[in-house]
Amino acid sequence: MLKKLKSLFAGIAIASSQASADGPPPVDVNTPVTNPNLVAAMERLRTDTSNEAKYHLLLELNKANYLVAIFSDEMHTSEPDENGKSTIEKDSIIKVLNTSDEQGNMYLPLFTDWEAIGKYIDQPVNTLVFPPRDAWDWALKMGNYHGVVVNPAHNALPLSKGQIEYLASKIAANKQINKD
Repeated sequence: MLKKLKSLFAGIAIASSQASADGPPPVDVNTPVTNPNLVAAMERLRTDTSNEAKYHLLLELNKANYLVAIFSDEMHTSEPDENGKSTIEKDSIIKVLNTSDEQGNMYLPLFTDWEAIGKYIDQPVNTLVFPPRDAWDWALKMGNYHGVVVNPAHNALPLSKGQIEYLASKIAANKQINKD
């Protein structure tokens, strides 16, 4: 059983707007985040534990954009510019939704879409959109996370720090190949 927690972080999370050749699509805040291929790969793994199914899941994990639920009651933003973009101001406090296991290990919940958020929490939240590189970096460097859990309310996929480091290394390797 996972418990919902709030953690406080002051600062700004920046989502990159360009994807690598085989990476996630660019973040477009005007388009809802959906990850049907990742959801299908997660569902497939419930009944098919073949290496092919696992490999497909690993690929999809690094192609998805994730939603991170935040409580924005203490977040202050600038007025939107001509493109509709706002900046989170310096004195803001961003409260990130977290979860923990029975042993008290904290995990960062990542969501594939708004439906997955709605299944997990019934409070109003806003979201940050993280490409995989940012999601993995956040889980490894920000806070005291034991890992992440994708869609914790239904067909949850927990990932340990070691698994996250492996996924991050695949992004770095892909970026190096594309650079050469």
